[in-house]
Amino acid sequence: MTLTLGTTTALSIGRPFKTVLIGDPNVVDVVTRDDRSVTFEPIATGATDVIFIDEKSIVITNVRILVCDAGATRIAYQNGSDCAANREKPQER
Repeated sequence: MTLTLGTTTALSIGRPFKTVLIGDPNVVDVVTRDDRSVTFEPIATGATDVIFIDEKSIVITNVRILVCDAGATRIAYQNGSDCAANREKPQER
């Protein structure tokens, strides 16, 4: 799951969980909404795992989190049907 700094993301789990383990709490914080859903709050760029464990200490799921910088990405729109058409061409004079 890829997250962006400055935005939160909700996640629902199919089974109830009792414990949430965060591999690197300096990358993402996890706020429990109820026993089946959480909100991820990115703290810093990086990667970590978030593991959900049920009441019998059995792992329900392991979510790999990647936090990226917020920012604008430059996108060029070209009129063409393939990638080759999107390459910059020298200006004719």
